[in-house]
Amino acid sequence: MTASVVLVVADAADLGARAAARVAARARPEVDVRWVPGYAWDRTRWTHRVTSTGRASTRLTFPAGFGEPVDDDDLALVWFRTATSVPSALRGASAADRDYAAAETQALAVSWLAALGDRVVNAVTGDGPTGPAWSGARWRAEASTAGLRVTDGVAATSARLVPGWSGSAWDARRPHDTTPEVVRRVLVAGRRAVGASGVAEARGCCALAEAARCRILSVGFDAAGGVVDAQPLAPVISPDEIALAGTFLAEVA
Repeated sequence: MTASVVLVVADAADLGARAAARVAARARPEVDVRWVPGYAWDRTRWTHRVTSTGRASTRLTFPAGFGEPVDDDDLALVWFRTATSVPSALRGASAADRDYAAAETQALAVSWLAALGDRVVNAVTGDGPTGPAWSGARWRAEASTAGLRVTDGVAATSARLVPGWSGSAWDARRPHDTTPEVVRRVLVAGRRAVGASGVAEARGCCALAEAARCRILSVGFDAAGGVVDAQPLAPVISPDEIALAGTFLAEVA
């Protein structure tokens, strides 16, 4: 069977992802490019099986209005852009039960996405379904390895750990962070990028995305051109970003 479904799971307010899905649908009318908002995802029914050899298989049955059920073999690509939450049927449960359900739902989503391999836009980790949950320091270290400049900001769990810092005894115990603000973002989708200051920066951002196994990644820069952070749950806002993400989905499907 030929995989023919591109699944875009995103929050209802994620209009950029929805617009990118429309771009992909127009470019590939023979493909079922399906946008599933978070509120519908919470009501989706799962059949998830794991064999004794560790092979997982899943069937998703969506609420009315969001298409026919989908098996793993139907999927050409999944762009997962929402934090998993408590299934709607358990909203009235106790706080402890809701927390447990949220953890189990996330584990289920991660298991499903991991079994899909390279059909997932951003490779999952045990920390969540949208991509690696690296700290800002880890992203900056990876960015430096990829050949990008990084910000000169300093972050520490306690201010007293920072050489040359001075202040009150109270402030000495508090976290210290002089990381500059992000003033510009570069969006990577596949092997292309928009928003870069030049060819070298675009190549560095693409190398960072490859190292993180994120085919769609947003890299944030400070005013001096240093990397501050990166976001696998990439903001897709401008027309250029929407066009790039949509073209990527169409090409990979």
